[in-house]
Amino acid sequence: MGDFFRDYGTQLALAIAGINTIISLVIGQYFKDNPRWRIALVIASVALIGLGVGASFYSQHQIEVSANVEKEKRIAMKDVLGGAINECASLNVKKRTESQEDVDAYANDAGELATKTRNLIAQAYGEGEANLFMNDAGIPGMASPGHPNVLMRSEMIARIQRLNELISRVDTITHAARFRPAQLSPK
Repeated sequence: MGDFFRDYGTQLALAIAGINTIISLVIGQYFKDNPRWRIALVIASVALIGLGVGASFYSQHQIEVSANVEKEKRIAMKDVLGGAINECASLNVKKRTESQEDVDAYANDAGELATKTRNLIAQAYGEGEANLFMNDAGIPGMASPGHPNVLMRSEMIARIQRLNELISRVDTITHAARFRPAQLSPK
């Protein structure tokens, strides 16, 4: 019911005002000599005025509530994305050796984190944003022959850069209707 008033409260108040005008015209034209009907129509008119004013105020209340919920979602999403940035950064600063086991472990951890964060973004914003997160276009990569961890570190820096870009746009893009930030924590 709240969604109805949020979306249509203003139109409902206008419709009630129109009906009230019609009642006033009917009273003035046809019920001049019949006090019982006139009193009934005046009571109906007053009731409609009260309903229209109430609908208008309730509509504004619902708009405010909806805006506050959206604001809280955006703040929560920034917190979740900030947590993902911290995870990427902590994974990136961990001391590594050039052994194949360490390279494989780093690649596995980075891949899991990237996939988890990509899925989080897809749930909140859709596949387009998720695909952008995984895309390195425009971000220069680093590679060092004989040092495979440098390439992985470069990929993690690209993920962090995409997360920073997304955080700066959170206030301007629309969340999915089913978005619940508490369910999306990357941890």
